[in-house]
Amino acid sequence: MSTDFDRIYLNQSKFSGRFRIADSGLGWKISTSGGSAANQARKPFLLPATELSTVQWSRGCRGYDLKINTKNQGVIQLDGFSQDDYNLIKNDFHRRFNIQVEQREHSLRGWNWGKTDLARNEMVFALNGKPTFEIPYARINNTNLTSKNEVGIEFNIQDEEYQPAGDELVEMRFYIPGVIQTNVDENMTKKEESSNEVVPKKEDGAEGEDVQMAVEEKSMAEAFYEELKEKADIGEVAGDAIVSFQDVFFTTPRGRYDIDIYKNSIRLRGKTYEYKLQHRQIQRIVSLPKADDIHHLLVLAIEPPLRQGQTTYPFLVLQFQKDEETKCN
Repeated sequence: MSTDFDRIYLNQSKFSGRFRIADSGLGWKISTSGGSAANQARKPFLLPATELSTVQWSRGCRGYDLKINTKNQGVIQLDGFSQDDYNLIKNDFHRRFNIQVEQREHSLRGWNWGKTDLARNEMVFALNGKPTFEIPYARINNTNLTSKNEVGIEFNIQDEEYQPAGDELVEMRFYIPGVIQTNVDENMTKKEESSNEVVPKKEDGAEGEDVQMAVEEKSMAEAFYEELKEKADIGEVAGDAIVSFQDVFFTTPRGRYDIDIYKNSIRLRGKTYEYKLQHRQIQRIVSLPKADDIHHLLVLAIEPPLRQGQTTYPFLVLQFQKDEETKCN
């Protein structure tokens, strides 16, 4: 027999629904009494029992919140429980799935500094060992190293399945001071130019001596940026690109970018900024000859526009030589 809870909100949605715990897994269905016809026609959300990893209970926006870390589907949030529901949920998860529900207390100091933990499904920002907030990787659309000590994170506002209530945060920036040091072996060299194998460099009379190590410094912000890109799986691997163009000149945003076109998105890689553009953001493409009769412009109308700090770019303008021929990978 299943256990049901009414007026529960899935992933901060605008409308509530019914949440069900059964031996086969978890389910949520939007309430038929509210929302548009399109929302009411949405398929129920189902999570098999085999996907459950860890479960946490804490205060939420609408009462108490149940956060479920899954094995392959990221983080699932269910909000709107009462304090009295805790014992019932705790016993149900233990009896059905042999999973302990962990009580988690958040930091409410309101301080804007702390430590970050890049966990399996989300980034946790904590103060004195208590989480202040969490950002699921699925909500991160792009990240950039905006300066030596600053990392910018842009959030995904194009997900049609994610419809939060009220205003929505679109960008967050972290100031991360300090450097880390890594050891680099000065006596390592490539075995052959055609091979990626690395072997110690031998010099006369140096055999048996200690290998010399050089210290390489990297900013903490750069290390955080690289790890976040890997954890959040931002952008596809270069080998998965359908086609790539190198060193293309853009008049807006100005600069030269490498363009990688994937099945569902386009990635622009510049020296300072990277942009990720979903195909469905492209509203119109216009080809225009330039007045100098030497160059040709390609204009992409974007909605919503790309962002770079406070600056938005509703149009991308690419410039090519009129008679230029290029090779694409």
